[in-house]
Amino acid sequence: MLTVRRIIREHGGEIEIQSQPDQGTHILIHLPHTAPSPRLLPSPVIDA
Repeated sequence: MLTVRRIIREHGGEIEIQSQPDQGTHILIHLPHTAPSPRLLPSPVIDA
């Protein structure tokens, strides 16, 4: 979970975890809504 938390924070987000005995665990992840980074977009297909 520490790795997940670090990755979320690196992207400007937060994680909230709530756990209740005999009721399970609720995990809420907040990430900012931004345009995708150009390095994450797929490469264009070039017809030869």
